[in-house]
Amino acid sequence: MFRKSVLKEQHKQIIRTATPLSVGFGFQSFMGISEVLVVARSGAESLAGVSIAVSLAWMMYLIVIGFVSASIPLIAKAAAKNQDQAAQVSVLSTLVILACTTLFGMMALFSTVHFIHLLSVSSEMTKAVTAWIKAAMFGFPAMCLFFGLRSIGTALDQTGFVGKVLAISAVAHLAALMMFSFDSPWSFGWGAFGAGLAHSVASWVALLGSFYYFFLSPKSKIKTVFPFTWALPNLGLEMKHHILLGIPVTARIFLVEGFGYFLVLILPLLVTAVEISAHTIGLRIASISATLALGVSSAVAAQIGSARGRNSINIAFVYSKSAFEIGLAISLLCMIGLLIITPLLLRYLENEGASISIIFILLIAAYQAVVVIQTTTTGALLGFEKTIAPLIATVVGPWCTCLGLIFLITRILEINIQIVWVCLVIGYLFSSTICVLSLNKQVSHERKLVTENDINQAD
Repeated sequence: MFRKSVLKEQHKQIIRTATPLSVGFGFQSFMGISEVLVVARSGAESLAGVSIAVSLAWMMYLIVIGFVSASIPLIAKAAAKNQDQAAQVSVLSTLVILACTTLFGMMALFSTVHFIHLLSVSSEMTKAVTAWIKAAMFGFPAMCLFFGLRSIGTALDQTGFVGKVLAISAVAHLAALMMFSFDSPWSFGWGAFGAGLAHSVASWVALLGSFYYFFLSPKSKIKTVFPFTWALPNLGLEMKHHILLGIPVTARIFLVEGFGYFLVLILPLLVTAVEISAHTIGLRIASISATLALGVSSAVAAQIGSARGRNSINIAFVYSKSAFEIGLAISLLCMIGLLIITPLLLRYLENEGASISIIFILLIAAYQAVVVIQTTTTGALLGFEKTIAPLIATVVGPWCTCLGLIFLITRILEINIQIVWVCLVIGYLFSSTICVLSLNKQVSHERKLVTENDINQAD
């Protein structure tokens, strides 16, 4: 058994690493909201076109994020061994895969510009999609490289720059939006094209800020592991391992995002427009805890990878326990906050005409809890380089269980948004349970290996 002081220290370490990441994710969400608010002044069709373009761009970004996220435990483990060459191989593998996924994303977006005319949408919407993508293409490689540097920084426990850089980037994004896209006499008023330029400006500001903190800051560890030569051994094997680890991570991210889009498509067939508004509000509230959990997930993956690199398997076990406990703490805090604002939320929903009760609020709280636990345990599994279990959990939970229950219930009785959220909670409960059981199984397996190794050394 570990002393409480040891566990407390690991809690502090994870929180210290995760806080800048969570703040950074928050600023990224702010940039998306500000873009919608500004472009909305140009008209509904421009807003719809920009929304489609942003969704397409983020689909490409998700490929990059999935593969570079898989590099976090690999780089952390290699760097913890105090072997610069091993760390350089991991970093170089990340950069090569990053370059390939970025090139693929750019080609896919260019193709979208040519094929968007085949869609049955208005000419104004098509122009908005094309204009945003063409302007945002200048910043697409910069944002992809920033995602890569963020993952490398997380692996090396250098996350302090993320919140600062994205805060500056968010300010630059808002200023560029007001200058290029805002519909006013003192702005260029370029609408969708201006919004795409603002995205490019924010991307380059984030990248340049990252370069400053990585290579000019005296506290940076990047300079010691950054590869300055291509003549590194075992690069092919490292890339193969990286790709095999990254494919399930990327597939899981796509399934999670795809589930959200699919649910949005089928909800108009099941519930009223007012209930869809309530559903959107519930997801916005739940996204706050999800943002915090994403930061913890990345931090836990890095800390477990680093502990395994030092052969401190017992410390890796502590970090996995910390991930679960911090996830519970985040869920509890978000539940308390949700209960505090419950009267205001219920009053707002009633004014909008939604017949929502306190049960819906409790369902949001339950949904937050199971999603946070799944996210944090997924990070712990990534630290142990196990990425298949979270993928299976996503397929079994949201896609099979949740959607299966929704379609089954619609055949029996009239469905409403509260029943949909009950299905959501059950689906993600299955998903989080699979992740927790997989983590416990992995910890037991690692402990067994450590015990056998100790016995062999004693003999």
